Amino acid sequence: MNDVYRVVCSENPRLYPGKTFIDIYPAGSSRPENCLNHDCILMMRQVINPEVYSLESGILLHDKEGREPYLQYETTFNKRLKLYQDNFRKNYDKKILETFKKMKSLGRDKTMDVSFLDLAVRYDFFKSDYLTDTPKSAREQEIIQSTQEHKIREQKRQELIARKQNELENYRKRKNLSKAPTPEQMLAWKQAHILGD
Repeated sequence: MNDVYRVVCSENPRLYPGKTFIDIYPAGSSRPENCLNHDCILMMRQVINPEVYSLESGILLHDKEGREPYLQYETTFNKRLKLYQDNFRKNYDKKILETFKKMKSLGRDKTMDVSFLDLAVRYDFFKSDYLTDTPKSAREQEIIQSTQEHKIREQKRQELIARKQNELENYRKRKNLSKAPTPEQMLAWKQAHILGD
């Protein structure tokens, strides 16, 4: 069995001095929510810690049965990027693996839980560029659709509340009620509403 995880290391020394966030998320295809790319994982972190930025892109962690977990980085042929990557590995590989082992010891398969709906609201998937561009993944399409459905349900709920408040106000005027209705009056109003009076 080979489990694969995406890893995102992020920070913002100005806002979070001395703190590096190491986020690990499943990359397997067995469940749609595991198919988030590195950018989505960074966005999830930004819901919790706004304005952090990624330090390195494309890190994968492989956890093969009977083997120590190991990290895989994007191959780069640029000398400057290769030097940066080597320096990054010296400083962070051990921390990433320690975070992974701690996560597994707690019986978890990811380091953070963020509602996909919160993520969609935060990054406003209703913006025109999200609606006109092709989604980057099936999960992103699912999030967009779920968010749109949630927005429609919320709008209908608000309309229903406003209509019921208006009906109650009209009832109160008809019955010359100047103060908040008693429970008995509310019951009478509900019964009248059901019977169509």
